[in-house]
Amino acid sequence: MIVGDGILLAYKGNSKYVEIPKGVETIAPACFLNHEEIEGVAIPDTVTIIGEEAFMGCTSLQNVNGADNVKKIQDRAFKNTNL
Repeated sequence: MIVGDGILLAYKGNSKYVEIPKGVETIAPACFLNHEEIEGVAIPDTVTIIGEEAFMGCTSLQNVNGADNVKKIQDRAFKNTNL
């Protein structure tokens, strides 16, 4: 994961389960775009914004845990997922 200034900018992994680090406040647009292997993600309470197309195309995504303080989910953030 590439994180800068509280923004999760990119994900270069291939895990089925992703745990976003505490301290991340924003998941950048298209951060996880087309990562078809992701089945679940844990979003810490520090995240308040999920960017446009952040998880779009994550066709195996079935479970999102946490995200209790998310205030804004931008367009198509979860398009083409199982959610």
